[in-house]
Amino acid sequence: MYINKQEPINFYHSLLKFGVNPGLERINALLSRLGSPHIGGNFVHVAGTNGKGSVCAFLSNILKCAGYKTGLFISPYIMEFNERIQINGENIPDAKLAKITVEIKAAVENLNKKNIFPTEFEAVTAAAMLYFKRENCDVAVLETGLGGLFDSTNVIEEPLVSVITSISMDHAEILGGTNGLSPIINRESVIEKIAAQKCGIIKPGRPVVTNNSQDEKVLKIIKNTAMEKNSPLLVAATKGKQALKSTIEGSFYNLKTLHSPLSTLHLNIPFPGRHQLENAITAAQAVCELWKNGFDIKDSHIEAGIETAKNPARIQILQKSPLIILDGSHNEGSAAALAEAIRENLGGKRLLGLMGVMKDKDCDKMLENLLPLFSALITTRPDNPRALAAEELKAAASYYMPPENIIPVENPADAYSYALKALPGFDGFIICGSLYLAGDILRIEK
Repeated sequence: MYINKQEPINFYHSLLKFGVNPGLERINALLSRLGSPHIGGNFVHVAGTNGKGSVCAFLSNILKCAGYKTGLFISPYIMEFNERIQINGENIPDAKLAKITVEIKAAVENLNKKNIFPTEFEAVTAAAMLYFKRENCDVAVLETGLGGLFDSTNVIEEPLVSVITSISMDHAEILGGTNGLSPIINRESVIEKIAAQKCGIIKPGRPVVTNNSQDEKVLKIIKNTAMEKNSPLLVAATKGKQALKSTIEGSFYNLKTLHSPLSTLHLNIPFPGRHQLENAITAAQAVCELWKNGFDIKDSHIEAGIETAKNPARIQILQKSPLIILDGSHNEGSAAALAEAIRENLGGKRLLGLMGVMKDKDCDKMLENLLPLFSALITTRPDNPRALAAEELKAAASYYMPPENIIPVENPADAYSYALKALPGFDGFIICGSLYLAGDILRIEK
């Protein structure tokens, strides 16, 4: 048994040396060694570029409100590793993680002797499957880590329903076959390849849910894949819906219930931005499929599940006066969603930005979306070896903002402290660019 809570986590992190290596051979071998805990379970499988975390939060909370013991597997974590594996909104306890990790480690070491080397994500996926099985979960919501087709969560053969959230440019060098070339010459071709990878979670005969706000080329690929696999496709209607009330704290919508056209869902969405309506309606449509499969889920469960859902670092208000907002936007699509929410709710305000990004992200597209909304910017380096240096980010940002308005502060804690001192000269403060930076800030706030 492990002596302290960090030891199991260190084991998983030690597997980082095997990098990102898509494929199902290793995870299948690992799960087989553990007694195939994924076989026979009830799963909702979620893939996409943006919105996965919010859709998973909505789905798992709706199921919890309906009285089902619900597992949730997500990545990455924001504040602590245990967030990745949850049941009914509670992180896996340290003692149970340690006990399961002893078994995972033994299985991994056995496979290593056969020249099979599971990655970190595969080992954590296996831990989640084992935990959900042993805790007798009624259902588990699984978020893919990267892509879909070769993601380790795709070992499940018959999901209750598959969900495809918003697809945009991210991890293009892996999913889009760009071989790391930048700039990407044919973005349309690449996004189609990314969509095809995400659609890998669609299984023969099993229903799939997406929404009609998808790019037309992406939606066509989803439709074609569903048709090829004889999978019923439900496209949630999200275009053109207007909020009855919308603020930086969230929005309120009336929506015809998915169970009966004669009644109405009252959706009080606790996360701001139009994109969260898309996520909430997509989740509600997926829940309707569970209802068709015999799950006892009422409209009141959907309403309560959405209203009380929690998902940190998604336009999260840390402080109202002065206004401080934390967002984990880390690619073009999520930056565009954040920018839209800022324009809608904070248009014309004098805003201070704090950004830190990873080297492998398209920071130019993020900067292009967000910097026109900021009066000044502080750049920093999140606590991650893949993070871009503050000075490098300033150089990139200088194409979109006068360099004299950009202050590089390498350490996130120092950058945050500097920003708080400067805040009286602004109407609000937006922190964004990376989920790793979001975690850094939340740990400081804690």
